[in-house]
Amino acid sequence: MNGTEKLIDLFENQEKFIEFFIKNCYFMPVKSVQDRATEMLETIKSGGKLPIRYGKKLNANYKVDGAKALDKKDKKAITEFADKGNLRFNEKNIFVSIDPTGNQAAVNAIYQATKHLVSTSKSTIINFTISHIWEGTTNNPLFFSSLWNVVIIPNFLNYIMDKPKNQHSINEDIQETMKAICYRLYNPNDIMKSYVQIEQPKEEFLKRADEAIKENWIKYLPENSEVISETEEIVEEEKELATVKDLNIFDDNDFEKKLDVINNLNNKEFIFNLLNLSVEYEIFDKLFPILIDEYLCKEYFMQNYPVLVDSKKNVDKLRYYNKNLFEYKGKSYYVTNDWYKNTSKNARKNRTPFISMIREMIQES
Repeated sequence: MNGTEKLIDLFENQEKFIEFFIKNCYFMPVKSVQDRATEMLETIKSGGKLPIRYGKKLNANYKVDGAKALDKKDKKAITEFADKGNLRFNEKNIFVSIDPTGNQAAVNAIYQATKHLVSTSKSTIINFTISHIWEGTTNNPLFFSSLWNVVIIPNFLNYIMDKPKNQHSINEDIQETMKAICYRLYNPNDIMKSYVQIEQPKEEFLKRADEAIKENWIKYLPENSEVISETEEIVEEEKELATVKDLNIFDDNDFEKKLDVINNLNNKEFIFNLLNLSVEYEIFDKLFPILIDEYLCKEYFMQNYPVLVDSKKNVDKLRYYNKNLFEYKGKSYYVTNDWYKNTSKNARKNRTPFISMIREMIQES
């Protein structure tokens, strides 16, 4: 007895179900996929960190100088190695970061490409999930946040992507077909240069992928077209006059309402209140290594500058407040003023992914 049969029985045959599956997924726009690949290659070239999802099986692929038996280390120890810049992906000698929510880098890459939030508590696409197409690759920095390895799939269909192939023939058919489609659409071996060499899918799956593309079954995730009207935008501007006192009316455990208030404050109140909130909810120690790293700020929430710097000597001084430094463990840090709302004309609307990351981290804490 197999529950998947109940789903397939709703269709004329298995092929019709596969067609239905493909037609109801959202693939990433080709240019966005290429742009993300270029961004990742530039990070590697510059010696920055790429994100991975934490996994227990690390010994075969990762190295920390002077440390052995990584599989026997807990997540906290592995994360500390990564935070200090010591965790390296052996195959290509790439330094990595442990994703703070397990999906933030992919969430941010999709948001940057389409202005949609997916697989978060504030998703703009409901009951869809981020699905990594090549299985067992979320602990590989070349695959984890690459958009050629991501498809947005309805929740009620996505379970098939994770099921063993021997449970039902449909599992292999769909999993391998999705790889073939991404292989055809994005050509990952070319856009990732010499860093990725994916084996070409079998001919039967490439044939089905070609049919899906030819018959226009492929649906790309469109840009979020929700536009705030002039009246609503004026209200947003008025809300910027709100002060930190507004947070005192909420219960200590009601962080969602606190985040909503903070998101409508002006930039200075926004970032300082958010930093204080992260301290209040005891996630700041986990957040701090990201906030001081230029590459990770870009990877996780589209911020082009470190949020915190102890000196303005090597940064754009205009991007940081001169006064009201943030104190952490007896040390003072300058705080960036470079934040943009969804109502901003600036393409880098970085408040949304930053608040989304904070929200997910609080929920997990």
